[in-house]
Amino acid sequence: MEESKHAREIPMQDAFLYASFTASDGTVLPYRYYLPAGYGSGEKRYPVFFYLHGNGSRGSDNTTQLRYYSINTAVYNSGCDCIMIAPQCKERPEEWTLNDSIGVNTYPGSRAYAAFLASGKPYGSRYFCAAVELLDSFLKDAHVDTSRVYLAGGSNGAGAVWNLMTLYPEVFAGAIPVAGSRAEPDYVHAIAHRMKNIPIWAFQGDSDNNIFPEGTRVLIDALRRVGGRITYTEVEGGTHGNIWKIAADTPGVVDWLFSQKNDAFVNTLSGEKGTPLAAPAHLRREGDRLLWDEVPGAGAYAVTFYANNAPVGTRCTPDLACTLPDFAEESGATAFGVRAYPQNNAHDLGAASDLCRL
Repeated sequence: MEESKHAREIPMQDAFLYASFTASDGTVLPYRYYLPAGYGSGEKRYPVFFYLHGNGSRGSDNTTQLRYYSINTAVYNSGCDCIMIAPQCKERPEEWTLNDSIGVNTYPGSRAYAAFLASGKPYGSRYFCAAVELLDSFLKDAHVDTSRVYLAGGSNGAGAVWNLMTLYPEVFAGAIPVAGSRAEPDYVHAIAHRMKNIPIWAFQGDSDNNIFPEGTRVLIDALRRVGGRITYTEVEGGTHGNIWKIAADTPGVVDWLFSQKNDAFVNTLSGEKGTPLAAPAHLRREGDRLLWDEVPGAGAYAVTFYANNAPVGTRCTPDLACTLPDFAEESGATAFGVRAYPQNNAHDLGAASDLCRL
């Protein structure tokens, strides 16, 4: 690790400053932040570590998000000279990543999340969106090393980490999500290709009965399929109660994170979008396979099946083909359409193709 390291004599709760951020929609977001000694006094630029807590730390006290032992604690205790930011989401029913409060899984890689992407309205709760604006405000500081912007989060906060990497992959140099994926096999490819260039070390307990390990496994497998830069630690006997400390105490985890660099940084948090993708063309069926032509700039495709002009199911794939799924035949589907997902956030979401008869 390049940064100077020294023992922390001040407890984390005392070292972090108090602040409040008002987003463009009026949402008020309390947050804590830490600035290293000497910050702003010279030309040195510092990496940024952005931490998003789980649902158990929600509130308005601007304290609880720092209370639990986590990756956030490990970074602080490491003595690394970095800027640390820890916002706090308001208490229930608010969440970074809506799930329990609305009874629908909108975690990245879910069916609902894929629908948000396909509609051209990427998902984000109002507190998540406020956190994006908060981070953006820090990244505009001349003393920030924008090639080294790091993410970590646990549980619902890890869901927000996956969301940030999906929507703004150009921003981040590395991330550590802990026990926070509810991805689903048919929809995970809508997001995996977007974050494949970000170094990620994900943690999950195999005995987690809150956010089950299957969602993390599905996402890890999808990332590996598209050549993602993924390290995965699944802890035997790990639960939703002990995984945070296990992850934070993993030897080398902080050094690994702060060794990552993103020399292709672009601040898309508030940046302009680029040229929209074209609609997939030349849709056709060959036996039980459905095919279409490549869309330049696309990284994944959503294939939706229709019966009597109504959608009956969707499958996401990183390939230029999709095997006809059982649900399409069982529902009596007569047509399909394809939408391209962009490789990164520099594009608007692509247009849908015309329908092709099965």
